[in-house]
Amino acid sequence: MPKHQVINPATQTLLYEYEYTNHSQCLASIEELSTAGTKAQNELFPKKRYEILSSLYALVLKNKEKLAFSITRETGKLIIESRVEVDRALITIQVAAEEAKRITGESYLAESFSGPIQNLAITVRKPLGLIFCITPFNFPLNLALHKICPAFISGNTILYKPSECNHQTAQLLVQLCLEAGFPANVIKLISPTIETLNQIVSHKKIACVSFTGGTKTADKIAALMGRKKLLLELGGNDALVVFPDADLNQAVVQTIAGRFGTGGQKCTAAKRIFIHDDVYDQFKEKLLLSSKPFHDAIKQDPECETSVLGPLISTASALKVKELVDDAIDKGAVCLLGNKLNDAYFSATILENVDANCELFVEETFGPVIPLTRFNSTEKLIEQINQTPYGLQAGVFTNNLALTKKFFSEIEVGTVIMNSGPGYRQENLCFGGVKDSGMGREGISYAVNEMTYCKQLIF
Repeated sequence: MPKHQVINPATQTLLYEYEYTNHSQCLASIEELSTAGTKAQNELFPKKRYEILSSLYALVLKNKEKLAFSITRETGKLIIESRVEVDRALITIQVAAEEAKRITGESYLAESFSGPIQNLAITVRKPLGLIFCITPFNFPLNLALHKICPAFISGNTILYKPSECNHQTAQLLVQLCLEAGFPANVIKLISPTIETLNQIVSHKKIACVSFTGGTKTADKIAALMGRKKLLLELGGNDALVVFPDADLNQAVVQTIAGRFGTGGQKCTAAKRIFIHDDVYDQFKEKLLLSSKPFHDAIKQDPECETSVLGPLISTASALKVKELVDDAIDKGAVCLLGNKLNDAYFSATILENVDANCELFVEETFGPVIPLTRFNSTEKLIEQINQTPYGLQAGVFTNNLALTKKFFSEIEVGTVIMNSGPGYRQENLCFGGVKDSGMGREGISYAVNEMTYCKQLIF
């Protein structure tokens, strides 16, 4: 079986290599999950699942530094950001543990329309079965737990496939799950090749595929999997809008945090910045001043506590961002800052006058690039925001509630955030998009509903 090499994107050195999970091993995991695993889940009660997740919380907390450094070395994420991810993961586990005790149905009178007969209807939530969880590289711990935790507490079994570059982090997570009390036949880690993944995704015993990643990959999975439930958390081309009454300092802070944080490699990063004419020059001046430390940070060590910008996931990814920026400049954009490439590092970059039809503006750019756009017409702005195929989130800086309500009504996204960037996400809240940004919703209780079905008794 071929091996996969995991390269540290910061140093370009080999971290480790591992053997792919072969086809027969994947089939064996599916069989065990759908038989012995299902039986084990049927014997677990809500209180026991709560206790298991409470133990997992304690174990993740105990292993916080080990997990954080594993994430940083595999992805290039700053160590301070990796620690924040572990903190977020702890909240995810905590919310899920509490939710384990709250999965209930309802009862109500079902009055007959044909006569005086009254029936009582009782509904309960039942697990779908085997949930195939496929996660991306950028948040390898927290996004995995956003799938594993709701699947577990709702009585499903879990087939877990991480990104190819997150194998050790995923192994550590599954090890902690088992140590916390997950039955060994309820969660299985696999790392197949793309060819093997294509073969097993349509397996009849997989009830649901929960995928976070790129739109093109999602389309391939959807074409292969047949009539299964499909939950998709895909890309975003999120807008951040600044009106004249905005707190410009806070808008600048959120723009930088959303676009330079994680190297801009997150679906909710503010990828298109729209600034009203009245405050454009003032905002630009503040942004350039605040961005200088990030621009000067090329080739910083992500394991250093004082670093502010790490590498992208690979040299190929950084080169792709460079190509998008150069293409935008060729089409008339002006580079105000950055556009420097060094292996997997791409410098913090700010552009203006970006053509609204260039790929950098229309598609999702996974890198630390801020394209600034002037506007003066709210109607035209909404039309421009909606021209992208994505519809995940949007941030609107204004104190005008009526204006915010208009944006909420007319922008084609899953969430609008007032006076903050589009990167806002909270573990207990609904999360997901429309159009090419996916289908279904995450957020623990919402994911539980997605991973269960309603079963009804009438008498």
